[in-house]
Amino acid sequence: MSEWKEYGLNEIASFSQGKQIPVSDQFENNLEGLDRFIRIVDFTSDWTQPARYVKKDDKYKVGRNDIVMLRYGTPGKVFRGHEGIIANNMFKIAPDESIVTKEYLYWFLYQDSVYKILMANQSSSTMPAISFKMLSCVNVRVPSFDMQEQISSFFDYIDDKIAVNRRICENLEAQAQALFKHWFIDFAPFKNGKFVESELGMIPEGWRVGKFTDIFDLGSGGTPKTSEKLYWEDGSIPFFSPKDVNGVYCFDTEKHITEKGLNNCSSSLYSKNTIFITCRGTVGKIAMAAVPMAMNQSNYAILSNKGYSQYFAYLMTVSIVKKLKFKANGAVFDAITSKDFKEQIIIPNLNVVNRFDSIIQPIFDNILNIGFENLRLSTLRDALLPKLMSGQIKV
Repeated sequence: MSEWKEYGLNEIASFSQGKQIPVSDQFENNLEGLDRFIRIVDFTSDWTQPARYVKKDDKYKVGRNDIVMLRYGTPGKVFRGHEGIIANNMFKIAPDESIVTKEYLYWFLYQDSVYKILMANQSSSTMPAISFKMLSCVNVRVPSFDMQEQISSFFDYIDDKIAVNRRICENLEAQAQALFKHWFIDFAPFKNGKFVESELGMIPEGWRVGKFTDIFDLGSGGTPKTSEKLYWEDGSIPFFSPKDVNGVYCFDTEKHITEKGLNNCSSSLYSKNTIFITCRGTVGKIAMAAVPMAMNQSNYAILSNKGYSQYFAYLMTVSIVKKLKFKANGAVFDAITSKDFKEQIIIPNLNVVNRFDSIIQPIFDNILNIGFENLRLSTLRDALLPKLMSGQIKV
């Protein structure tokens, strides 16, 4: 342990705040002379929000290896891997690389214990935020450069594996959506069969026009009283909110409630494969529950009531959201209501959907299994992080 030294974060790193840029000075297209404008919404939505671009300004620019810490939203959370100009609600943390590497400092700050130190030193309970002063409260344990390299390389390897798995899942989801379009929008497998007139044009014989809610039920959510500790403290039931969407399946949630909390809110405990769609705030994000969970009032739950599978429901919901966004045509897409699910859709007969499921289910099973692998990897990473960073164990 003699090679380990301890420094205040402010002794081994400098901090700079991002830039406030009016919306009128942001652009939707990446024109010459512009950089990506990195906002909190980009981090919290897993980069699915439309990109914004602003004039180049080296003073506020970060590179792919630079450490970025959020000041608001999820204060204290650190990111890297993105290039552009950071907004004023985040910090760039630049280490003194004669003492500590960027990679090692990133993983040190990634620890949950660092977040707790920062939160213990912030004064606002209504709008938690990180200040420069709070950063000076963090002490960093630094080993030799060789050990820094070993530790950071180990965690980088885990993160790279998680990233590869995510890309595989994204490709699998794209395949599933392409198959859905092939069958139920282009009608390609049925081209040689008989078609009949309908209110929505020609459709395969035996299919019909109806409402989404003819074959799927919409469930509601609710939040237990936040000031009641018995509803939240040591809760083990995942409590889904829009910020928990990060892929086809949701495996865990930021917040958890207790049995008492579940019994004192408007949400049911929804089963595995229930579909959640965000209807307020960040609208139109979709995920399936990988495990039973409750949800807040900003979402609808979607469940089959006529034997149609949840996989078909998921892909149908994705298709409906695309149509709603197309109908908005540039207008603010700020809410989804139950009325949106009562518009006419084409409903295939159940035998066709069962045939489709035999093809599509293995794709979803693969996504689910890979997601659980990523959950195990991230759990392992988070468990080993404080032990390696303290020198309790070695790589």
